Amino acid sequence: MPIRFEMAAEWEACEYGLPEDRMTTARLRIAFGDFVATRIEDTRSHAVHDRVNVSAYPLALWFADNWWRLRWEPQSLWGEAPTSWRMAHEMPAAGHGFIWPRIAFNSDGETIEVSCRPSRQNSPDPIRYLSDFKASIEGGDFESVVDDFIGHVLGRLRERDAGETDLSRLWSDVTAERLDPKEQVWRKLEAQLGFDPDEAPEQILEDLLALSKQAGQAALDEVAPALPKAMLDEAVQRMTCIAHGAGIIAHVHKPDALGNLHFSAGTPPWDRGRGLATAARWAWAISRDAVTDRDLANLFDVPVRSFSPEHGTDQRAPFGLAVREPDDSRLKLLFKRRSACGLRFEAARFLADHLTAPISDAWLPATDTRTARQKMQRAFAAEFLCPIDGFRRF
Repeated sequence: MPIRFEMAAEWEACEYGLPEDRMTTARLRIAFGDFVATRIEDTRSHAVHDRVNVSAYPLALWFADNWWRLRWEPQSLWGEAPTSWRMAHEMPAAGHGFIWPRIAFNSDGETIEVSCRPSRQNSPDPIRYLSDFKASIEGGDFESVVDDFIGHVLGRLRERDAGETDLSRLWSDVTAERLDPKEQVWRKLEAQLGFDPDEAPEQILEDLLALSKQAGQAALDEVAPALPKAMLDEAVQRMTCIAHGAGIIAHVHKPDALGNLHFSAGTPPWDRGRGLATAARWAWAISRDAVTDRDLANLFDVPVRSFSPEHGTDQRAPFGLAVREPDDSRLKLLFKRRSACGLRFEAARFLADHLTAPISDAWLPATDTRTARQKMQRAFAAEFLCPIDGFRRF
């Protein structure tokens, strides 16, 4: 469950460094619930403290500079994070010569996953960070805490007659963008694609915004992070062609009981996925532990051979896709996976999205990103195809 995020700066006097850094020198405490990310050991005295002496200005500048990406850019499931992602999401990139805690922020759209790692054992630095944890915070909590922290730093600069600074100019721009509905959509899409503000190709953004009228706005939030950054134009065109191409035509009956299923606020996506899977198995009267290919074929009203490897689609497709027809029960299945197990899992993910995606979404993407919607799909598919209780018995 998401926990509370806190950042507090106690101002200190300082006589060296850049003017803005001197004015905002502080004893900084960063905590996530009971986890204190700024817990340090002084390697000389071996004393342990929960606050670290740094300047708050470079950290506030880093948050402001990367606000859109921190809030909206998810990470892929596979491979190491590229350098551009790490610079925008890992706190040591705040720089200015200070030793920052090794905190990384990873958004899934609803919440932000936080990982904090301790300093390396052989680090020659005069302080060592000690905390090692993972946590989750609400997206709204992240926004309010960062807003308050940056406001606190700007207030300190005004008290010290700093005049206009890079931070004040940048934060004014970000605040204005967040208040403008059109700018907000544009900046959010840039961030989901993995670009800093004003760095994404304008034509690509316009093409994707136009595509949202066909695919659905919520679907676009899933599609954009899954597109390969190096071949954006080609990937957008390929997915549009695939969506309009031939696929496996399926019909899925939605039981009324599933339309009345609700989860409390703050329920993690994996719990929603498991809960939905349990309800779906009950609504469709699936009593056996493992769902067979025949069961899946009956649910989708397709031949069993539809889940054989030859029915995978273009291997260069960045993700699997189901396309909803106007009557809401007819689906076109466009698989990305090639193995029999992969096809079954992808089919179950399409089923989860069909049951939960906004009715305005014609596209139901199954991607390799860590958004809340994709986490829910994967949890649903695992529990639906082979419930954990049955697996334990086995």
